[in-house]
Amino acid sequence: MGLLDSLKNFFKTEAAEAKDMLDDVTGAAERSIDAKQRELDATPEERMAMLEDQMADSDDALEQIRQKVEGTLAKPEAEAELAESIIEDAQIVEPERPDDNA
Repeated sequence: MGLLDSLKNFFKTEAAEAKDMLDDVTGAAERSIDAKQRELDATPEERMAMLEDQMADSDDALEQIRQKVEGTLAKPEAEAELAESIIEDAQIVEPERPDDNA
């Protein structure tokens, strides 16, 4: 009976995971429907406030993208400046050559 018990436990675990996933999807769908219903029921003033909030969220997202882009562009420039300063500060030492006359 060990095999049957193992299969039974396996299917119980899988069923619990499937139920959790279904609950998550159902909850997300219900939240989405509730939000859409609130938008439909909103007065024009409330709808304008919702749109302003959405625009502010979009601006924040765009600002984060802009900062990432500028950060990635600034890094190569900083590395190039650092390399130039290291080269300028480094002393060039000529290797000693053995005398050909000796």
